[in-house]
Amino acid sequence: FAVAIGSEAGSNSQASLAVAIGQRAGVGSQGSSAVAIGAGSGQTSQAISAIAIGSNAAISGQNANAIAIGANSGSTSQGSNAVALGVNSGLQSQNANAIAIGNSAGANTQGNSAIAIGSNAALTSQSSGAIAIGSRAGALRQSTGAIAIGSVAGFNTQGVLGIAIGATAGAYSQGTSSIAIGSFAGATGQGPFAIAIGATAGVYTQGTGSIAIGGFAGLSNQAANSIY
Repeated sequence: FAVAIGSEAGSNSQASLAVAIGQRAGVGSQGSSAVAIGAGSGQTSQAISAIAIGSNAAISGQNANAIAIGANSGSTSQGSNAVALGVNSGLQSQNANAIAIGNSAGANTQGNSAIAIGSNAALTSQSSGAIAIGSRAGALRQSTGAIAIGSVAGFNTQGVLGIAIGATAGAYSQGTSSIAIGSFAGATGQGPFAIAIGATAGVYTQGTGSIAIGGFAGLSNQAANSIY
């Protein structure tokens, strides 16, 4: 048996043990044991054991075992085993095994197994295996395997395998495999393979392969391969 409560809920191809509650919830092709609660939730092609709770949650293409909780969460093309918790979280193209927690976290194209926790964390174009934790961390174009922890850390264009820990660390154009630890460390234009540890270390344009350790070390225009 299945459960459908609300205008047009579960009205077209609702599978056994599925639950659809709300206007047009689970209206088209709701899979076995799937749950859609909220107006417009799980509307089209909700797969087996998927869960959508909230107005317009997982509107279209929610894959098996995915979870979307919050208005518009996981709205379009949520991958299998993905989790989106919060308004507009995982909004579109959240890939398999990705996790987005917080309003608008991982909202636009979150890669496989990526993690975004915090309001607007990994907002747009988070690549596979990347991690963004904190408000607006890794918000724009966080690359594969990059890690950003702290408010605005790795905010815009964080390179592959880059690490930014601390408020505004590695915030703008952090290079490949670079490391920034501390508030504002490597904040702007940190070059590839550079290391900045300490508050405001390497804050402006740190050169490739350079190292700055300590508060204000290598503050501005640190040369490539130099040590401070």
